[in-house]
Amino acid sequence: MTRRTRSEIYTQLINEKNSQPSLSALQPSIDDEQTLLSDLTTPSRVADWRVWLFIMSVAIWIHEGIIELFEQEIEDIVSKAAPGTAPWIQDKVFKFQYDSGTAQIAKLIDFVVTYPVVDAAKRIVSRCSVKTYPNRIVKIKVAKGATPGALSSPEIDALSSYVELLLPAGVKANIISLASDELYLNADIYLDLQYA
Repeated sequence: MTRRTRSEIYTQLINEKNSQPSLSALQPSIDDEQTLLSDLTTPSRVADWRVWLFIMSVAIWIHEGIIELFEQEIEDIVSKAAPGTAPWIQDKVFKFQYDSGTAQIAKLIDFVVTYPVVDAAKRIVSRCSVKTYPNRIVKIKVAKGATPGALSSPEIDALSSYVELLLPAGVKANIISLASDELYLNADIYLDLQYA
């Protein structure tokens, strides 16, 4: 939503006042010395009713600004919120960092799990599969390296601690990292050269 300017609000108030004929019939009371309202039909730029509409336009403009800031804050919170879906968990597991020499400690900052120093070179997970089960268990299968290999025990422990920060309350992770399966085939391969 595009925020209205103060002058747009003021113009809308004037137009609304002019569209209501009952307001043009109001006359100030001559007997009332405390009357602050002038004739609502006066074209004077400093008429009391114009001053009040100006004050209202400023108040509405400030109020809309506060609402706009609140909407931005809510959108920021929602954009950082953890949906807990399998693709989201997989993306976060790929961002897991590990270094045997320097501890990589993920922290929860504004409800977002982040590392103090993000270093893509320390991301060890190259393969990840996430499957959720109705009994609040998430099975996460991971491997590292260009040729997929199992994570070591310290790496799995670090990944478990990291995933524990990610998952919603009451959801448990079952992290699996095994040596890759090998398949040996004894086969004859024929090539038909008429196809490119």
